Amino acid sequence: MLDNKPIAVHMYEPMRLTREVVGAPVTTRNGVVVGRVYDVYIRGSKVIGIMVGPEAVHFHDVINVMKAHKTIPHIIRKARRIDHKKFISWKDVRKIKNCTFVLERDNKKKVRYSKPKGISLIKRVLDEQVADKANRYIGRVDEVQLVYVYGERNLEVVGFYSGASAMLTRIGLKTSVKNMSRVFKIKFGEDIIPWNLVKKISKEPPTRVILKIRVK
Repeated sequence: MLDNKPIAVHMYEPMRLTREVVGAPVTTRNGVVVGRVYDVYIRGSKVIGIMVGPEAVHFHDVINVMKAHKTIPHIIRKARRIDHKKFISWKDVRKIKNCTFVLERDNKKKVRYSKPKGISLIKRVLDEQVADKANRYIGRVDEVQLVYVYGERNLEVVGFYSGASAMLTRIGLKTSVKNMSRVFKIKFGEDIIPWNLVKKISKEPPTRVILKIRVK
């Protein structure tokens, strides 16, 4: 006898941290603007919350400056300096639509804020050092690649881009990238370093993204 249960079909949307996520509008379910995304917090690869700041400050202007100078620190210093940011748990995010984060609440005054949890992508990953399993410096994190899973309404980190990408590609990452592209049905660039190769993010300064592999 055939099972008539509907088959879950997941759709995926790639989102880069500094292009589509940071600076994205955050609204209530009714479309009232709450603010903009200033930071993203993760546990493992899953996003568990977003830091939301005032609408008056437009991160897109900061990103334009960053592109003009071809450097990341502008956006990081700006993000760390701005006050009045509030943390919203991912369970209170209803969906992402047209690069807008839509919350579960329909009233701006009822939006729930809480204490930040997890690892900040802006403060502890973006522009930080990348090291191999022997803790040897091999580059920096230039950009973080996320993917939004529509069926599950999850946002997760799948990899990052770095000046070390070319070096790591030479030691056999092409298969990992192809497998990741097949799973998400998204064609990623060969220069992406899959997030499942990250062993840990160190707490001690200097902060480092430490990989599971050794680079000779």
